[in-house]
Amino acid sequence: MQRMENLDACLPRTLQDIGIYETFHLNRIVHEWKKIVGPGFAKNSRILHIEPPVLVLSAFTSQWMQEIKMQEKQIIKKINEFYGHPVITSIRLQMHRQSFVKDINNEDAVLPYLIERPKYMGDGSYDTSKITISDEELARIDATLVNIENPKLKEIARQAQINQCKKNKHLAERGFHQCPVCGTWMTVPRKVCVTCDYMFYRKHIGTIKRVLRKYPNIRQDQIQQFVKCSMNAFNEAKKESIYYYMDKIHFGSTDQRQKYMLAMLITGKSVKDLSEDFVNNLCNKYRSKYLDEKKR
Repeated sequence: MQRMENLDACLPRTLQDIGIYETFHLNRIVHEWKKIVGPGFAKNSRILHIEPPVLVLSAFTSQWMQEIKMQEKQIIKKINEFYGHPVITSIRLQMHRQSFVKDINNEDAVLPYLIERPKYMGDGSYDTSKITISDEELARIDATLVNIENPKLKEIARQAQINQCKKNKHLAERGFHQCPVCGTWMTVPRKVCVTCDYMFYRKHIGTIKRVLRKYPNIRQDQIQQFVKCSMNAFNEAKKESIYYYMDKIHFGSTDQRQKYMLAMLITGKSVKDLSEDFVNNLCNKYRSKYLDEKKR
């Protein structure tokens, strides 16, 4: 217990010495979001960025966006009380941009926050003394420790690997299986875990978006020559691309390429089919009303 107290005392000082204490402390707001604002708000909102004194949040529904706006002062107060001093003074809200396919069997899409991840140990208790490991397993563990010269450190590492081996056996006996990519244990009948599945999906969307940047007016049937994708994945990538250029225009960009990219993505037309007046009128719809008249 004394060792843990010493670690808790020296960790902030160590982080300050290497210049990352503030970042570490701010990240605690993300990890403790449910504790700070309560399960209702935490379940229906997500922290996008913390840029003191502004917190950028996304709300999953318009109802929760309105609720967060109404409770903004109380949320800011809770955040600052958790942090220890006034670090946030305002909240910027965005609607959660999400159009994943509702059918999770579709190979293109998953809903990672709709699939409950299994608890590793059920109620959290299991007796390691009743779990045995073979001589071959012990030999494999010892082989990984041959380069550790300090006997105490070697024993700590050895015991940790033995405990992990027993834990894996405990989980395997109860029907769990490991994700072949990251090693996460799970009970759901999936080839890979939800996190890795989502990572592959995002890479797939990124590939489609790269093609769209080159051919913004391309159709879903035409894009198959570059990347095989479903209509759902194509629409998701196109929607995110539109949001990207819409944000640029919204905050005052006058770049002709960005304006035409937005127009082509929205209309599906080529450059030669778009007049300059049409593009300007389209982009002016998305410019912020707070921009000065010259920028507009």
